[in-house]
Amino acid sequence: ISWNTAALFLLPGPDWSINFGLTGLLLMISLLVLTFFVKIPYHLWRFTHKFMGAVFLIGSIHGFYVSSDIARFKPLQDYMLLIVGMGTLAYLYRTVGGRFLVRRTKYSVSSVTLVKSNVTEIAMTPLKKPIKVISGQFIYLYFKSQSVSNETHPFSVSSVAPDGSITISAKAEGDRKS
Repeated sequence: ISWNTAALFLLPGPDWSINFGLTGLLLMISLLVLTFFVKIPYHLWRFTHKFMGAVFLIGSIHGFYVSSDIARFKPLQDYMLLIVGMGTLAYLYRTVGGRFLVRRTKYSVSSVTLVKSNVTEIAMTPLKKPIKVISGQFIYLYFKSQSVSNETHPFSVSSVAPDGSITISAKAEGDRKS
């Protein structure tokens, strides 16, 4: 009808189920804008992504309580409860319990080879029992060194030796200063 009427859809109202949907939508848009259009340091980018779990839960509450097929059809409601429950458990496992529940293995860097001007190959040998991984999988690593940031980053495994040694190839990108 008008821009004013359209803008009213973005303001909180008396129906809290709609307010949950509006809050989830605005949070998701904000996080996506930060992801795609704002250049922020990696550690801040990772921190903002922890709020995607809140967006998921807020959107789920909206879906269950707004007048919709989920609210009216019990089998769909049960299915969505299962999906939301699994998503919530996965989120909690990764963000809260990950520090305590995810097995960590220490490796020693055995060699660092500059393959190209922006690609480095890092070979590592396990100090204890090696992780079970195959080439192409990704793992989260951080390095304990004064010359490298101690932030956790995902890396693809390039190769795995029979003794459990792994090699990753890292391309220089991200927040590095020129």
